[in-house]
Amino acid sequence: MTKEFVIISKKWIFLAGLALAIITPLARAQQLDLDKATRVKAAYILNFAQFVTWPKAESKHPRSTITICVTGDEKLFNALRATVTRKKIKGQEIRIIDLDHINTQLDRKLTSCQVVFIGSTRHIETERILSSIRSLPVLTVSDRPNFARRGGMIGLVLEKGRFVFEISRTTLTNANLQASSKLLNLAKLVDQ
Repeated sequence: MTKEFVIISKKWIFLAGLALAIITPLARAQQLDLDKATRVKAAYILNFAQFVTWPKAESKHPRSTITICVTGDEKLFNALRATVTRKKIKGQEIRIIDLDHINTQLDRKLTSCQVVFIGSTRHIETERILSSIRSLPVLTVSDRPNFARRGGMIGLVLEKGRFVFEISRTTLTNANLQASSKLLNLAKLVDQ
């Protein structure tokens, strides 16, 4: 090996190490931002459930749990599970279900949910999911663009680095759900 080759190799190794030293923290920062965004979405979903009223149960026994179901976003499912430990909404226990890991037909699984979050990996099935629960009192939430304008109830939208939410009052009313005035005042209403 020539001395010139060894010097060039050391330069490339140094440059590659420098590039890794710069890129690795940037990748970690992006991951932290993604993790933070997921935790923020989880907090929004829990707050939505706090400020929405479901119709009274038909049976003599009131519902003891609020079931939040997630499909198409495993990170959000995990964030919700980590967040709800020993928490309650309106005095009710919170149960989180990952619909993607239950071995029954999706339509049947949806009927046990009070809240359904539809993640981006389910974009092809969104319309079918919405139509299968359209007449049920199930709050639908997604971070897909124009979700509340396309038949969903609450759409989480990223604007200027912050989450805002859009609400379709018509879709909520059609499902016999009622959003509090506090929630409606903070939202962008898509069907005024």
